Amino acid sequence: RTASLSHTIDTSQPSVMADAAGAAAAEAAPDLTAQAQEAEVGRERPSARAVDLELSLLASAARSYRWATVLHPFPTPCGPRAETAARENVLSCLRGLDRCDAASLDPLTRPPAERDLLTWLFRKKNFVVRECAMDQLEPVLAVQFARHPTMRPHAVFEIVYDSSAGSEAFVQEQATHGSEIAFHGTSFENIYSIVHHGFCTHMNKTALFGGGTYLARDVSVCANFMKAAAGWQGSRLGTTLSAVLACDVICHPSLRRAEPGMPTQYILVPNNDWLRPRYVLLYRESRPSRRLSLLWILFFFYLFCLLLAGLLRSRWASRAFRAMGLVA
Repeated sequence: RTASLSHTIDTSQPSVMADAAGAAAAEAAPDLTAQAQEAEVGRERPSARAVDLELSLLASAARSYRWATVLHPFPTPCGPRAETAARENVLSCLRGLDRCDAASLDPLTRPPAERDLLTWLFRKKNFVVRECAMDQLEPVLAVQFARHPTMRPHAVFEIVYDSSAGSEAFVQEQATHGSEIAFHGTSFENIYSIVHHGFCTHMNKTALFGGGTYLARDVSVCANFMKAAAGWQGSRLGTTLSAVLACDVICHPSLRRAEPGMPTQYILVPNNDWLRPRYVLLYRESRPSRRLSLLWILFFFYLFCLLLAGLLRSRWASRAFRAMGLVA
């Protein structure tokens, strides 16, 4: 399975752009393939499940009604963001990929538009996504999941940034002040842009204790803020997912925490350069049961009894009972 999915980023194979179906695309965008080949030199290939996660993040952002905000970066092979048809091109490619299975996804067999989208998705990154074994987690995560079993994720992925990630300010602050792990709950459709571009404090809706990005020392606090969304429908991780981001937070003196009126578990980070996502804690949403719950059964039974009582007391029912000799 991993071998078939690893073709997603293996753009160095000559057959990717050499077949007859992709000849036109190769002529239209020769630089894309050359850049992808150059980017792949010495780069770690993601596992099948890491590929699965990144497609799920892209699909969730693209299908969001807030796509203009959360779909950053925008897939350039589908056209400029300003063009009306560009987003529809993205959705069209995703609909085609939805019919694929994560274990058998092979870009070499996909139509040119879908193949170009996959090539773009995995050539542009300045980070690598790795899945973490649940029995080999960092101690701070293991302690959190042991303390809060209901918040134990179905999978944990680490985001490993390279030196070209534009994070010099973060690295310098981390070397000066040190860092700690804190947790951030948000809608799943937001994860795509956060992983690629980091946090943007000016876009946060909640500012109860001032402007900035709100995190928590305790992962259970994030349960109130994480929101599930539909992802890639061919995913084996789940078609409806939610997530919590475990972030490296700089222990800067200006970091706000334990202030009067602020919950003790909260951490307020006013500067985008003081935090960076490190882990994606992934939760698979179970499909709602089609069977009616006991509460709804009792409700409809009560409603039926009320209707029956009203019917029995009606004049029509009295006449029918007298005609049958059931009442005098």
